[in-house]
Amino acid sequence: MPVKIISEIGVNWLGNLTIAKEMIYRSKLVGADYVKFQMFNEKVIKDSPYKDKLTPMIFDSEKLDELIQYKPSIGFGVSTMYPEAFDLLEPVKNHISFIKIRYADNHNAEIARRAVKFCTQLKIPLLVSVNRPPDDYLEYNLYPTDMVKFLYCVPKYPPELKDINYHFVGNTHFFSGYSNHFPNQYLPMIAIAKASAYNDFYLEVHTKLVTDSTPIDDNVSLTFNQLLELCRLKKTINQLMDHT
Repeated sequence: MPVKIISEIGVNWLGNLTIAKEMIYRSKLVGADYVKFQMFNEKVIKDSPYKDKLTPMIFDSEKLDELIQYKPSIGFGVSTMYPEAFDLLEPVKNHISFIKIRYADNHNAEIARRAVKFCTQLKIPLLVSVNRPPDDYLEYNLYPTDMVKFLYCVPKYPPELKDINYHFVGNTHFFSGYSNHFPNQYLPMIAIAKASAYNDFYLEVHTKLVTDSTPIDDNVSLTFNQLLELCRLKKTINQLMDHT
């Protein structure tokens, strides 16, 4: 499957497992390949203006296990924002499809070390968000080139058009994916169209239920109708390629 679509549920589940399960179900229904959640702890969010809203979304083993046991035949990934997150993942490691390192942590040596070890053991992808070609990151010797997938992103919520390097969106020469923070589906559509001829390109888009989103990610999140458009585009392009 050339383009793999990640439905980034992130923090839009509000700490409510019923909402989280509904979002997992809808992601599967519209055709996404994976869902993804964010794993942070009290230390990570201690200075956030949204600390009160984020605190209910701190994963413990019970919440994590319940969501993993629920997932209806869809891949399950997480963004690990602190090193000890891997201890929490250990009992359910065989259900994890990939690990993601967000832009803010891509130079965190301890998170990188734990993530490389975890993904190497399980033979799963390690996705890392960067805002420039990955050669700049490899000099730090944090990531082995044969296993890491670098995703282009603009670390701004939301970015303006002038912030985005369009040459990098869907560019499979430098990147293995695109992490979208733009407030509509058009840049992800461009990424799908440009990358469909290549293997293992990861497209990450934040998703939300129309009435259940957070002020943190609301303005960078797509509705499930918009996610459905992306999945249909991917399917159509794949069908066209199969007949050429």
